[in-house]
Amino acid sequence: TTLFRSHRDIAVAALQLGDRARADTVMAELAERSTAFGSPFLMRATKVYAAACAAMEGRFRDAKELTAEARKYGRPEELGVALAYVAMVTAIRLEEGRAAELVDGLAALEPDFPVAWRALAGSVLADVGRRAEAQAILDELAVEGLSRIPRDWFFPIAVGRLAEMCVALGDAGAAQHLLPHAQPFRGQLFIASAGTFVDGAGDRAVGHVFAVLGRVDEALERYAAAASLEDSVGATALSTRTRYWHGRLLLDRDPRQGRALLDQVHADADRLGMRLLAVQAAQAAEAAEAAEATPAAATATVAAPEPNL
Repeated sequence: TTLFRSHRDIAVAALQLGDRARADTVMAELAERSTAFGSPFLMRATKVYAAACAAMEGRFRDAKELTAEARKYGRPEELGVALAYVAMVTAIRLEEGRAAELVDGLAALEPDFPVAWRALAGSVLADVGRRAEAQAILDELAVEGLSRIPRDWFFPIAVGRLAEMCVALGDAGAAQHLLPHAQPFRGQLFIASAGTFVDGAGDRAVGHVFAVLGRVDEALERYAAAASLEDSVGATALSTRTRYWHGRLLLDRDPRQGRALLDQVHADADRLGMRLLAVQAAQAAEAAEAAEATPAAATATVAAPEPNL
């Protein structure tokens, strides 16, 4: 089992660095061995990996089926198995835009759950507009050194979710604390719990932090790098979410390009079944268009000649 775990970890590390081909090759070898040895660990590991890949690609129905299959190969009473299952289901539902269904449960997590789940809960609270509750979690966790968050399998997820809270809430102080912990993840994917799910590129988190700190050019570069890495591993759902944030930031720099990107995000999210993201992209584009039109309309009204009475 130790040897098999090391192979699983090699695959996860390869995916984390953007080498999808290497990761797939190693996991395919493990899948063959799982059949030969009849190992529940191997069978679960290969199903978990396949589910994570399906989710990041936007194949949410496949991801759910694979998650259910993975659960069959673990003992439900084991905390690790239970956490993995909950994490996988939660990640899939969030990408589908079902945050409203999950937010109350996430906000009331039991102490047995990893601390990083508090960051996940906070990002979901911010996403559904419960800003005060989200801010309380950000204030709790985004302290100097991120000292309240263990450096475990879930730490990368915490960093990514805290960064999303920073940009959603516009908290520059928290962003300053987060920046040195987000920077080392540039060029990598955030992957939780030995491959349970993929939560986007580290460059997206760095982009969030730069955006809040007003370092717009650097933020735009990081968003572009994040989407490129996500696309390179076939993670269409992840790159669509990154481009949403990229498009929003572009609205102030180049409104036409920003709206075009958000329109594309809306179309892609709608096609993939990412309902909340599709709505958010459409609303952001419409609000920007209305804001841009209002001054022009006001100017036109002021400049118009008086009617000849």
